[in-house]
Amino acid sequence: MHDMKSAIDQCQEVTKFIYNHAYVLSLMRKFTKGVELIRPAQTRFATNVLTVQSVVKQRTPLRQMFASEEWAAYPHAHKRNASLVVDIIFNNVFWESCVKLLKVCVPLVKVLRLADSEDRPFIGYFYDAMDKAKEAIRDNLKEKKKLYMTIWKIIDKRWTGQLHQPLHAAAYYLNPAIRFSPTFKKDREVMHGLLDCINVLVEDSTEQDAVHNELDLYDSCFRNMGLPAAVRARTTMRP
Repeated sequence: MHDMKSAIDQCQEVTKFIYNHAYVLSLMRKFTKGVELIRPAQTRFATNVLTVQSVVKQRTPLRQMFASEEWAAYPHAHKRNASLVVDIIFNNVFWESCVKLLKVCVPLVKVLRLADSEDRPFIGYFYDAMDKAKEAIRDNLKEKKKLYMTIWKIIDKRWTGQLHQPLHAAAYYLNPAIRFSPTFKKDREVMHGLLDCINVLVEDSTEQDAVHNELDLYDSCFRNMGLPAAVRARTTMRP
């Protein structure tokens, strides 16, 4: 975990140095063909991750730049802060740490982007998005089970303590695009969340029974829910 934090800190050192010196910034843009390193996002976390991703994509141009004659001609190329940045760029451990960080954090940034999207109501997709993010992290780190299990525990702690609400599980269940997909998971946590929502929102026991009957119809795609138009609408209309 420390090496991933170090990767962010070192990327910030690199970008801060480049963007604070006009000559170096101009040189960087020449070698990257105009591609910027800093990628602003809605949150500091996303900005850091996307910037690391951009730096990794420009690894070869950055190394070429700091090995070029143009860099050697820069009057301040041998100052301490410049030498520090050069050492980072040519340090393989730095790049390995960046790649590891991206394997963990890019799936989480995708969840944040989904939350910021206005294309569809996020609440119906949040539970599924978090599950898929965890699965992506596991797949990215499949040879490092101890690491991804540690990451999962951190996510679960934050998820349970601050983010997860019964309403998320209920929205997951009641979103037909997810409920009738092959990846849907009807586990204990989902059912508890759904039942908790019903108990809170519907106090009358007779009405609760009616809701459960409707859920049975929903689950079995009975009546209109099973019509071809309704099936197509599961993934094209807002839940």
